[in-house]
Parts: sequence; structure tokens; C-alpha cells
Amino acid sequence: MKFASKGVPVQVTKVSDAGRFQIVETRHEDNTIRVLVPEGKPVPSEHAKLAFDPAYTQVYVNGWAVS
Repeated sequence: MKFASKGVPVQVTKVSDAGRFQIVETRHEDNTIRVLVPEGKPVPSEHAKLAFDPAYTQVYVNGWAVS
């Protein structure tokens, strides 16, 4: 996942420094989504959108990968 101009709308709730990365905690409806952002990359301050990278995204149905 990465921050993008189009995607799932989220609210940034917390940013934690983890050395070479920042752990950005976001909320979409009742779900928490955490994103690792490399040090030096910008982090949105309040509202943002997240996009799934198809190369690293798998869809599962009943425990089986379907994509």
C-alpha cells in the first residue's frame, strides 16, 4: 500500500518513528490500516488515500488465493 491521489479514503491517526521507516496508522471506517513509509518520504497530515500495489496484493476467498 502507498499514499496516492486515488484510492481508499483514510484518516491519518498516528505516526511513529521506527528508524529508517515511519509507521503510519490510518483508519477507514472501522478498520485500522498501517503503512510503512521510508524515512524522508512525505506523510499526509490528516486525510489521505491509499492505493494497493497489484504486484504485492493477493485476494483470498475461503482461505484460498484467487488472484
